[in-house]
Amino acid sequence: MNCHSISIHNEFDNLFVQAFAQQSSPFFIGIYDAYGNGTYKWYDGTPVDYSMWADTPPTGSCAMMKADSLFWYPVPCNSTAYWNIDSAVICHFPPN
Repeated sequence: MNCHSISIHNEFDNLFVQAFAQQSSPFFIGIYDAYGNGTYKWYDGTPVDYSMWADTPPTGSCAMMKADSLFWYPVPCNSTAYWNIDSAVICHFPPN
């Protein structure tokens, strides 16, 4: 599969992802803090120019979103508590 996790750059993107993912909650979004210093990046390399953190400042190295909320929740990337059969990752295919 040639896709990468989503990046969210505005309120429209956030609403679209929430509506699309109503059956997959919670789910990972493609943002991460590689060095634990509070500097987040999108996996696709685009800048973080919009955010909807439930906690300010965020304290996890990755993030999940819940379909019943527009907010992003920080979670540890390496925690097996969050990587289970009930968790999903939403990805998109790059344009051809």
